[in-house]
Amino acid sequence: MELLDNEQILANESISRINIDGFGEVRQARPAARFSKTPSELSRPAPMLGEHSQEIVSSLGVDEAIIKGLIEKKVIAIS
Repeated sequence: MELLDNEQILANESISRINIDGFGEVRQARPAARFSKTPSELSRPAPMLGEHSQEIVSSLGVDEAIIKGLIEKKVIAIS
């Protein structure tokens, strides 16, 4: 936690802090190299638990009925 208040970290804005509804503050490192002509900012935070589960399992060719059963049995989570 001391790192978040470090003078150099704050001066370089090395840590991105954003608030997500229903989740709270999310902190993550910004890209180390930043260029004026080719920005490399974070476009969004890391996915929440289960955010892409259905899409991933579906892309593996699993039938929708089976996916629904897995969700009901809480084998996979969705958000």
